[in-house]
Amino acid sequence: MALRIVRVSVTPIATARHTGVTSRHLIVELGTDHHVTGYGELSDAEEMAWLPDLGVLSAELDAVLVGADPADRVDLLARLDGRFGTADPVVRWAVEIALYDLLGRALGTSVCDLLGGRRRDAMPVGYPMFPMYDRSIAQANLAEARRRIDQGFTLFKVYVCGNLEVEEWFFDEARERFGDAFTVKCLDLSARFPPSTALRLLRRLLPRSGALSVESPVRRGNPATLAEVRRQLPVPVSEHVWSHAEARRLLDADAVDVLNISLAALGGFTAALDVFTLARHAGVGTLIGGTQELSVGSAAALHLAAAVDNLDFPGDTVGPMVYRDDVAAHPVRYRDGHALVPDGPGLGVTVDPARLAALTSPLRRRT
Repeated sequence: MALRIVRVSVTPIATARHTGVTSRHLIVELGTDHHVTGYGELSDAEEMAWLPDLGVLSAELDAVLVGADPADRVDLLARLDGRFGTADPVVRWAVEIALYDLLGRALGTSVCDLLGGRRRDAMPVGYPMFPMYDRSIAQANLAEARRRIDQGFTLFKVYVCGNLEVEEWFFDEARERFGDAFTVKCLDLSARFPPSTALRLLRRLLPRSGALSVESPVRRGNPATLAEVRRQLPVPVSEHVWSHAEARRLLDADAVDVLNISLAALGGFTAALDVFTLARHAGVGTLIGGTQELSVGSAAALHLAAAVDNLDFPGDTVGPMVYRDDVAAHPVRYRDGHALVPDGPGLGVTVDPARLAALTSPLRRRT
């Protein structure tokens, strides 16, 4: 069945997290002349001050996509490159997800089958404990950990802000309250610190937390610096990858044990699969990261997880659990600390028009 894209919609929405913070996203919808629709998502858009104006973004997408056959996705994505400057990867990510969803629905097959076949039905994930700037946030994190443990989560990703007194108290309390039911999959320093500070914090927090790994311990830019810090740590070090070239630099410097591979950072399935191949040949580990996506973006990450053969560490695809609301009629599901790969054609999740309308809100970007 030959399809033509006849409509491109970009809808800004706002969703509240259980922490009370509101995040903003863009939902991309591609409609066709055969009434088959594909969905994409651009998450945490308020963090992206470099995104083009929504009117400009919509006009550029219309110019490339309307009238096109979605099966020509390679050519369509190439024609999008360079139109959005720094925002190219995240726009490409949203559009490529929508194109794959559209093609999968048209063919009656899942996205993971389009990517090479389903190798797994679920991915273990770690629930995030966000930065603890004061004792009240640490107490809220403990309450959230209790709630998630009761739902079957055992792995937790803890963001480190450097407030050692509070962070050490948190880990002591977590050990006392939860015992082995609370395992820290990683301490994420979010590339906040210079090497000396990062090492000082980690020497205090690693024994207290029992963390299995460390993520982004130092400020980005110099793989040799990261490599030196890695040599002084007793657990694996992971780092986010923003391009194939950056992944190669990290590997050449022997700076990481694990590549954190995110569809948002790399710009979609094609680039992510390329980095998975690179990691396999280099003999380093991989995990699937993210930016707290809703169910559309999370489903895409899970189909990627289902298709690759070298997925080595628990991932971060927990956005549908972080938010109070979702645009999907049936959000991504979780069981025993695992995110389940959706079944059905395309991404296996469908945007509910009523939910989309209820969550629609103007995009407010930070400057």
